[in-house]
Amino acid sequence: MIFDFMQIVKLFSGVFTLTYLFLSLLTSVFGFAYWLRNRHKRIFWMLSVYSFMSFAQISSSSFPSLTPFYLLRNYFPVFELFIFTIFFKSEMNTKWIRKYFPVSFTAFCIYYLILSIGNKDLKIFPLGATYTIENLLLILPIIYYYKETFEFTSEVILSTNPSFWIATGISILVFCSLPITFFEMTNDDQINETWQTVMDKLNIFIYIVMDILFIYAFSCKIKTLESQL
Repeated sequence: MIFDFMQIVKLFSGVFTLTYLFLSLLTSVFGFAYWLRNRHKRIFWMLSVYSFMSFAQISSSSFPSLTPFYLLRNYFPVFELFIFTIFFKSEMNTKWIRKYFPVSFTAFCIYYLILSIGNKDLKIFPLGATYTIENLLLILPIIYYYKETFEFTSEVILSTNPSFWIATGISILVFCSLPITFFEMTNDDQINETWQTVMDKLNIFIYIVMDILFIYAFSCKIKTLESQL
């Protein structure tokens, strides 16, 4: 029975990884193409770069011993939070929440600096804790993004608004991966290799869902209420 379970884990592990690699590259291409059509939306080329970097850091698992690759994996949460912070800041108008972004990101960078200084072996990094903190820092911006979105009327139909679907993708990533990363953080010493693989692939599945929503966002043709009359 254990053997069968492990075989299933390995099978889905490969399928999820290959699917994610393909979708992250596709998302990067779609994002860059969207930016070429909408040069005023600088965040979209940044999201394109983010998707490519996401592809690179998952690919790096094939080369765990090479310094540039494990550094990429270890510090990817900083880059991810930076991109998501810029996205939400560009979409929100509430003054105090806009001031929250540089403060939260700076605090996260200081935490990472302290963690790096105190960690003698950078190949072993508490990613469960770092992703948990990143997710917690993003909860408030997500809540206020939807608050602003539904409180203020917009001429753009919501279902055709690329930013709405990007925010939804990030929201799914944050709220679905938070229980997994929190479990990893609090039970790090008790998780065996098989269950670690299961949780890693659950995280990858959540990223796959986010990429699908990103691709949909980059494919949206914005429609206004007037155009529907």
